[in-house]
Amino acid sequence: MKSKQIFTLCLLSFMMSVCAGCASINSSPIHDVRILSTPENARYAITNEQGEVLAQGTTPDSVKLRSAENGFKAARYYIRYEIDGHHPQTESLNSHFSSWYFVNLLFSVPGLVGLLVVDPFTGALYDMPAQSSVVLQPLPGNS
Repeated sequence: MKSKQIFTLCLLSFMMSVCAGCASINSSPIHDVRILSTPENARYAITNEQGEVLAQGTTPDSVKLRSAENGFKAARYYIRYEIDGHHPQTESLNSHFSSWYFVNLLFSVPGLVGLLVVDPFTGALYDMPAQSSVVLQPLPGNS
């Protein structure tokens, strides 16, 4: 019976150490985001909160965006879409907590390391939406 208890204790210790930094293990701080519009071939520009242009192109497209700006701060982006004959439109794209981040709460000491150090340091505590999509409205007389 004693060897079974030792095995169980070793298995639990291993699982706790593996799950320290669960979001870092199971997700990435950099995400592929699809940029879509109706109609297609709209020009887009992605800016951060400071107004710096991080990416630009034509829809449909895919870009890589970080889910965290630094440590505990979630990333927030603004995507401006433009196409001739349509009203320009700006959409926000915000990261959100990764469900894997909260798995750290299931474990005591290793979980705290993941919760407070590993996941914030790597930026993996946040996820990004898989896409941003808009329907651009035609200008009057351009239906």
